[in-house]
Amino acid sequence: MFQASTEGLAALAVLRDAWGAPNDFLIAALNDGAARLMQGTVQQLRGRRLSEICAVFPAGETLSRLITVFNAGGSARFELDCRRDSGGKTNLRACQKTNESSLGLAAVW
Repeated sequence: MFQASTEGLAALAVLRDAWGAPNDFLIAALNDGAARLMQGTVQQLRGRRLSEICAVFPAGETLSRLITVFNAGGSARFELDCRRDSGGKTNLRACQKTNESSLGLAAVW
């Protein structure tokens, strides 16, 4: 499904601080569309922290919104200003399944 989509798709695993609160996400899986958006390859990005690639995303805003979605156990859509050759904005959709420690992320540009 990841490779068949034209959207950028990523599965993120939650990372927690010493007190158990979510504070970052590990890129567990992604497709070529997500890798292009994050300005790398699937091989370069898989296994990295989302905060490590925040030259592409507005770091504080993106992580705080994704953590909010994860904690609420629902889904959200929001728009980000991302550096892209074509200009414009990136629309992100985030969805967290109840009782899971992962977050699904779809980016459309």
